[in-house]
Amino acid sequence: MIKERTNVVDLFSTFIQWGDHNSSSWQAEPRLNRNMSRLMQQWPDRSKQQWEAFWHQQWSLERYPMSQGHLYAYLQEPCYLVARELVAYYPSQYGYSVADYFNYGVIRFESLLQKYDPQTNANFGGFSVTFLRRRIRDELRGIHKGFGQTQWSLLFRSSPKRIKEALNVAGILDELQEQHLLAVECYVEIYEPIKRKPKGKILEPLPETWAQITEAYNALVPIPADSKTIQKWVKKTGQSLYSYLAPRQESLNEYLPNSKQERMDYLEAPSELSSAEDEGNDSFDYSSTHQKILAWVKERLATLDLSQYRLNPKTFEILQLYHGRNLKQSAIAKQLGINQSNISRILGKVNKILTEDFIEWSANNLDYTVQADNLEQISEALTQCLVLIHQPSAE
Repeated sequence: MIKERTNVVDLFSTFIQWGDHNSSSWQAEPRLNRNMSRLMQQWPDRSKQQWEAFWHQQWSLERYPMSQGHLYAYLQEPCYLVARELVAYYPSQYGYSVADYFNYGVIRFESLLQKYDPQTNANFGGFSVTFLRRRIRDELRGIHKGFGQTQWSLLFRSSPKRIKEALNVAGILDELQEQHLLAVECYVEIYEPIKRKPKGKILEPLPETWAQITEAYNALVPIPADSKTIQKWVKKTGQSLYSYLAPRQESLNEYLPNSKQERMDYLEAPSELSSAEDEGNDSFDYSSTHQKILAWVKERLATLDLSQYRLNPKTFEILQLYHGRNLKQSAIAKQLGINQSNISRILGKVNKILTEDFIEWSANNLDYTVQADNLEQISEALTQCLVLIHQPSAE
């Protein structure tokens, strides 16, 4: 786990450097570091949130080329946190390292900056984590259908034709392939109705289930096989499917042939340092607007009539558990005795109500026009408000 950056200069001027075995450290980009140090001497009282808004404003106005470099430095940490989360959540057989997930996030930085609205959303870091988590998952789902599944679940969801193709690629052919296919057929028949799914992931069968699968297999062939062999065939087929559906991606941190330059260097390179116009302009300080929005969200929740919207009486408890204690929907469903699909529906409906009401409220209460077509940005900003309201520190 890389050390968290607490110094504002470091936040906006250092980048992750990847070493062997996914080790990582922070390294300063000299021009960004000098520029940030100079500006911090001029305005030492600016908060992290004010610097986020300032650099985003400069980036949006395209008046300060180095602003992109400062923002990309800041986004290193949210991207790293998402990458670690994905490695822990998805099976190791998928084949991606923290650096691989991280690099998938880096190439989404440009679209992240375009989507973020600092006037409405006070939590750039929170928005970045949510945005990158969603986009990396979508990116990888678009590459193959095996993303997020275990080798045991892939066997249920793959056609015989696809399994044969995977075995062909793995070099498992002829009679040995027929044995693998028949073992998988027995696995699906016996295990699918009773599959183990702790935390939603399908895991390997228990020994007694393997005994049943072996018995089913031996009833169909003249030469029996033992349980250990059947396990090996089924497991090998699942691994072959993973390799077939999810070929390992080339890391962007690998060195280019005959060069000491990394592939990452060919992404957006920071421009030469220049002076920002009106650096002392405080038009980027949206703290009063953020406080006004947060106060409105609190008030709207306090007046939310659950019966009017046909919401569960435990809606406020669900909001507290989800946004305040960061519990997963499955854990909330178990704790409150409510179906998980209803938890998801309640959270979505509350966000929809707030979003629709916010658009109407903002027209009369904010000094700028909220674009009604930017529903994703508005929804995410209100979600961050719900987090601030329900966290213990908000009291």
